[in-house]
Amino acid sequence: LEGRELAAHFARAGYHVGISGFSMGGNIAAFVATGLPFAVAAAPLAASHSPAPVFLDGVIREAIAWDALGGDTPENEQRLRAYLGAASVLDHPPPDYLRAAVLLAGTIDGFVPTSAVQALHRHWPGSLLDWVNAGHGLLLWRRKDRMVDAIVNSFDRLDALVGAGNGR
Repeated sequence: LEGRELAAHFARAGYHVGISGFSMGGNIAAFVATGLPFAVAAAPLAASHSPAPVFLDGVIREAIAWDALGGDTPENEQRLRAYLGAASVLDHPPPDYLRAAVLLAGTIDGFVPTSAVQALHRHWPGSLLDWVNAGHGLLLWRRKDRMVDAIVNSFDRLDALVGAGNGR
C-alpha cells in the first residue's frame, strides 16, 4: 500500500514513475506494479513471483528451523509452501503496461530459482527477461550496471508502449 501511494503521489506530480527492487524488494516491486491503475516502468531484479520458491527451493531452505515446524516432512513443506505461496504476483492479473517490464535474473542464483523468475515472466506476456551469468550476490556486488540498464530499459519500453497508445 505504501509503494502504491508513493507511486500515485509522483504520478500526480507529473513524473514518469518506475518501480524496481532487488531480491525480495523485487518481489514487492512486482506486487506494487501489478496493483497500480496507471502505467509504470517495472524492473523486478533477481525477484521471484512469491516468497515460496525462495524459501523452499533455494539455499534458504537449509536455514529453516524445521524442528519448530514439526519436522521436515512433505506435509509440513506443503503447508509452508501454501502459506508463503498465498503472497504470489501470479494470483493477480497483470495490467497491459507490464508488457514493458524488464526482469533481470542470475542464471546461477542459489536464492531465487530460475523457475520462479520464468513464472513471473510468463505471467507478464511481452515482458523482457534478461539473464546474467551470475549468482545473487554477484549481481548485487559486481553487476549493478546490468541492473541500471534493466531499469532504464523498462522506462524506454514503457515510453514506446504508451506512445503507441497501448499502455494506459
